[in-house]
Amino acid sequence: DADEELVAAPVCRLAGRRPARRALHGGLQFGAWQHARRALVEGHDDVGADGMLYVADSGNYAIRRVTPGGSTSTFVGGSAGTSDGAGGSAQFSTPRYLAVDVGGNLYVTDGRRIRKVTPQGVVSTHPASAPLMAEATSGDLLGGIAVDSNGVIYISDRNAIRKIMPDGGVTTFAGSIDERGHVDGVGAEARFSPPHGFTRD
Repeated sequence: DADEELVAAPVCRLAGRRPARRALHGGLQFGAWQHARRALVEGHDDVGADGMLYVADSGNYAIRRVTPGGSTSTFVGGSAGTSDGAGGSAQFSTPRYLAVDVGGNLYVTDGRRIRKVTPQGVVSTHPASAPLMAEATSGDLLGGIAVDSNGVIYISDRNAIRKIMPDGGVTTFAGSIDERGHVDGVGAEARFSPPHGFTRD
């Protein structure tokens, strides 16, 4: 179109290297971006109120933190498991997607669990994890996650968007868990195939 103009913008790498996963002390290496490895970073990231970029690093069972200057460190986790705790004592099984709330807390989809990470690096398991795990069939992993200003969490779960209240109550917000498709509509009338990452406005 004659009225449209394309503008080229520079693109740079903030942190990590492209080559395949390399283990160093469990795959984790600290320092400036040219030395940092984000091994098998499978899911999404988010920017906290502190200006840090938080990354779900599935291959290293960790949540990584990247400064605006590109310096990378491990915020929490670093070994496989499901234990709650602070800093490196916490464990993750499959951290994939995360979101930051208005208080600076991270919410991470970890297999069929939702994990909460405080700004101080204390990890706990959200009460909704129990019903979500009870519904699971083999291989079902939670997908994208968003959290609103009231602490209500939205996650993608198979072919639906689920709504999770702070007390752990779980309902289906849109779509159908068992039926996939491409249908617009309200609530259960809609179909996804399947949804993954998303955000809120």
